[in-house]
Order: sequence, then structure tokens, then C-alpha cells
Amino acid sequence: MDRGSLEEILACPDLPSLPAIAVQVIELTADPNVAISELGATIQADQGLAAKVLRTVNSSFYGLRQRCASINKALVLLGLGPVKSLVLGFSLVSTLRSDGEDDFDYTTYWRRGLFGAVGARCFAEELALPVTEEAFLSGLMQDVGMIAMLRALGEPYAELAAITQDDHASLVQRELETFDIGHAEVGSMLIEQWRMPATLSIPVRYHEQPTAAPPEVADIVRCLTLGNLAHDAVTLPDPAVPLGRLRNRVREWFEQGPEFADRVLARVAEGTHEFSKLFNVDVGAIDDAESIVAQAERRMIQLAKTQPHDREHDAELLGEHATRRDPLTGAVASAGYAIAVENAFTQSRDHEGVVTLVHVAIEGIAGLIAEHDDTVRDETIIGVTALLNRHFEQMGGVIFRTGDLRFAVLLRDTGRRATMTVCEAFRKGLPKSIANWLVEQGVGTHGVRASIGIASLDDDSFQAFGAAEALAGAAERALQVAQSAGGDCVRSFVPKSRAA
Repeated sequence: MDRGSLEEILACPDLPSLPAIAVQVIELTADPNVAISELGATIQADQGLAAKVLRTVNSSFYGLRQRCASINKALVLLGLGPVKSLVLGFSLVSTLRSDGEDDFDYTTYWRRGLFGAVGARCFAEELALPVTEEAFLSGLMQDVGMIAMLRALGEPYAELAAITQDDHASLVQRELETFDIGHAEVGSMLIEQWRMPATLSIPVRYHEQPTAAPPEVADIVRCLTLGNLAHDAVTLPDPAVPLGRLRNRVREWFEQGPEFADRVLARVAEGTHEFSKLFNVDVGAIDDAESIVAQAERRMIQLAKTQPHDREHDAELLGEHATRRDPLTGAVASAGYAIAVENAFTQSRDHEGVVTLVHVAIEGIAGLIAEHDDTVRDETIIGVTALLNRHFEQMGGVIFRTGDLRFAVLLRDTGRRATMTVCEAFRKGLPKSIANWLVEQGVGTHGVRASIGIASLDDDSFQAFGAAEALAGAAERALQVAQSAGGDCVRSFVPKSRAA
């Protein structure tokens, strides 16, 4: 499709257009000095829309301590951004409702739109990013180009959308193959025609390519991507892969752990369910986030049993031991541990890098063994390995099984404090994860827990360790201190000069 054909799409008389009140709100809010009374009067002129906005701002999602009885009060309590977002959101929903004449799955469309919007807003809020409203509106508008292409191209586009269904990556590819253009570009141009700001049109343009987004809208696009991954985790039959991607993106982009992603996911699922009622759109059934995470955890354990464990970046430290794996867990076998520590220690001393060792002891598993067979015990050990991988693999950590219920993690370029944060998240999440893994067998945690010791070779401890064995010994002593303190805790070796 050439540029002229694209212009024909945008010139189609059936393209969605915003209601007059939405256009007025856009024009008024373009002025940073707009009077609240003027904006409030404009919105309240449409009593039906004003009632919807007030019902929404008084919902539990916004958590106001006092009830809003007027749009002006809502503008004072919430600010201009949220009220503007709701006005435009309700306007968009009314504009894009099915007219019953085209064969298009609006349930799937709005499910992704609402998850993207609510998810983008929740992640922006939790991360304290000043883009919550732009993120919310970008989510609602991200796929408006699909509606434009549907109304301009008719049945050929409807058939393409039906074939791809929930596989959005496939949709984008097929759009380009069939029409030489994708819905992201069409939607961005349509939003420009609506005279909306670039903080909305540009994120829509890049919502399928978050790593290519310009710096000025990168946070908006990233939050929108997280919202879409939340959608996939909740709606796809196998949540393990999208939940894993969500956790990885949260760590990569915002340096937050998997427990953060899981917590916000729960809020996103609840918020989307609430907004679907407030916006009166059908998004189908939404499972609760806790059951989704549990299902994903179980799937991750299944994958851990069947997927190959060799990783290319392990070979530098492990040499021939990189392919020697523990047959049960897939972690590096204990024989490779000393070699890896020696190599990492030498490289760190030569190049002034940081090496951190983590020693982990799993305790309290006797209750499982007493009440159940070895299968449950093995499932738990496999699950512990998968959980260690989830927390440390994205940091470049190498996981070792050094004993029956003992593990070690070797990290490069990650210091003691950052490692402690991740270890605490692993320790706290272990009991709940075990319950997720074994729920189908009706097995409780039986007090299974982890004691953890940490030691780092860095500028502060450089003089304390003359050999790799000393570093490993310090991690082991830290573990013993954790166990002596009653277990279920993390302790780290601190050089005497820093202990005070």
C-alpha cells in the first residue's frame, strides 16, 4: 500500500470521530491556564457524560476519601489530568462501539484496550512516573488504527483480524504483508487528525515497538507495554511466557523484582474488571491474578523439567563443566562451583570487577518427606531452582546445586546490597511459590524456608580475600550466621572496617 492509499484510508468517511464535547475538552485543556469553572461547565453540559465521570471518580479505583458531587470538585481533588482522561475515555468508547454491521470481535478489542490502559496507569503510578494519564489514554487508543482499517478496508481486514485473534504480533506481521502498513501508524495519524497532543499519538505509533520509542515518550510506551503483557498473562491459556516477559521487562526497564510485577498485576486485573463495568464494555471473564500467577508458576516448573539448561554465557566461567548439570534440577553440578568461583575471582582481581556469592540452604523440608513421597520432595527442589533462576538469571547469575538441599549463586558486576534485596525477595516469596507449585497435590508449605549467606569481592573487601576459597568461606560463614539466628533470614559478610 503506497502513501496515497494510506491517505485514502484516513479520508474514509466512516472513520471514527470524537464527539463535540471531547473536541472541546481537548481544545480547552491545550491551554495550561484554563479555568476549572470553564472546563467543568463544558463537561457538565453533557449530563450523561458528567454522571459517568462522577461515578468513575467515586469508584474504589481512585480511592477518594470524600465523595465528589460535581465535576468542579473532581477537578479540584483529582486534578485536570484524570478528569480529562475519563472524558476522552468515555467519548472514545461511545465512538468505537460496534454498529452491528461488521464482523469484528469487539470483546477482544476492548479487553486489550482496557488492560493496556489500566495496566499502563497502574504501573506508572506504582513507579511514581508523571505520565499516568498519558499512559491510560494511550492504552485506550493504542489499537484505534484497527477500527480505522476495518472501516476503510472492510471484509479483507475483518478476515485478517479474525485469523490472528489474540496473537497481536501475528496481526502486525500480516497487516504489513497484506496492506504494507500497520494499525499503529494508521492509529497515530488518526489521533493527529483529532488534534490530540503528540504525547498520545507518538506512543500509539510505537506501542508495538517499545525499544524504538523516542526518549520523550519512552516511559509512556514502556508502561503501555507492561499493561499489554499483563493482558496476555491474564487472558492467554498459558500465562507462563507472558508473565515471564512482564517480570523481565519490569527488571530491565525499572529495576524492580518479580514480586513487584506480580503485585501490580493483581491491581491491574481488579482495576480492569472495575473499569469494564464503569465503561459498560464486555471484556469477557477475568481470572484473579493470584490464580494466574499460581498457574504460571506450575507451568514454569514443567518447563524447567523439559527445557535444555545449557547457556552460552556460563561457558566463560565453567569451561567443560558448563555442560555438567544436576540431572534433577538442571542447575550446574557441584563439581563446577569451585572452578567458576576461581575464574570469577581471578577476573575480578585482574580487572577490578565485583563478584558476589550467595549460599542458600533449604530447610524445613522434612515435613514434606514425612507426609508425602519423594516425588513431592523432588518437585519442591525443582521449584526452588526455578525460583532462583527467576530472581537471578536476568542479573547474569549462575545457579549451582552444591548439595542435596544446598544451592549457590555466582554473580558478577552485582554488589552486596543489590544482591541482598533480591535474596530477601526470594526468601519471602518461597513459601507462597511452594504452595503454587504443589496446590494440585493438596500439599502445604510445611514450614519450608531458606537461610541465605552473601559475600562480595569489591572495593571494600578487596583486602579481606586473598583467594577464591576465602570468598566462598565468607559466604558460608554468613549462611551459618543466618541459621544460628533461627533461619529464614539473609545475612552478609561485612569487612571489619565497615562493620561499625
